[in-house]
Amino acid sequence: SAVAFTGLAGDTVRALEPYTEADQHGLLVSVLTAFGCMLNSGPYLLPGSTAHWPRLFALVVGNTGDGRKGESWQPVRRLILEVDKEFRPRVQGGLSSGEGLISAVRDPAYGVVKGEVVLTDEGVQDKRLLVFETEFGRVLVVLNRETNTLGAIVREAWDTGDLSVMTNTQLRVTGAHVCIIGHVTPEELVANCDASWITNGFLNRFLVAMVRRARLLPIPKALDGDALGDLVRRWSAVLGPARSAGRMGWAPEGRAWWESVY
Repeated sequence: SAVAFTGLAGDTVRALEPYTEADQHGLLVSVLTAFGCMLNSGPYLLPGSTAHWPRLFALVVGNTGDGRKGESWQPVRRLILEVDKEFRPRVQGGLSSGEGLISAVRDPAYGVVKGEVVLTDEGVQDKRLLVFETEFGRVLVVLNRETNTLGAIVREAWDTGDLSVMTNTQLRVTGAHVCIIGHVTPEELVANCDASWITNGFLNRFLVAMVRRARLLPIPKALDGDALGDLVRRWSAVLGPARSAGRMGWAPEGRAWWESVY
């Protein structure tokens, strides 16, 4: 729908399109997920008693080659790292276990040494984490292992941001702000997805977008100069106020639409 491409997100997609063969829908979910992760847990909605932060889990589905899944991420990555250079270490991959995910956003840990409580691990101060998995099919295989805790930890990361595993009392997280972008082929998704993923709510937490090559660019232009600078200025101007927005409400049009489709 054209409505999805309004505001800064839509303007960003339109500005990036001349520089990539990527589908506009793949660009849009990448833009929204990255922007939401950079915000941290400042703005939120409170329908009922459950807070909803700007944490998106996106699954970009496309065929190998002509899907151009990677093309939907690279220009967005270039943009966000120009906007916030300190965000670079908060973009990580290698999602393979619940403990690994917790470690990337872990709280400080303390232990007893010679009868005194001391800091044994400083933890991670920046609780933002944008997980990018170019081969999400590998993650799906891991999820199907019976003893792996990744599925449960990912669900809790979306729900609360408070994470722990009972087998390691020193490894825990409070207030993590985790977002995920995964790329997968239709064949990998179908082969490794079973009904339990829907019933346990894992797949329901992902925004799934089917993508394909949108245009042919034998030699794409580099995203730099004024085109990049204009986007950086617009994002920088919006991010600061948005981080301190606090509780937000529905726009009248959005509320009416949601009530009509619920």
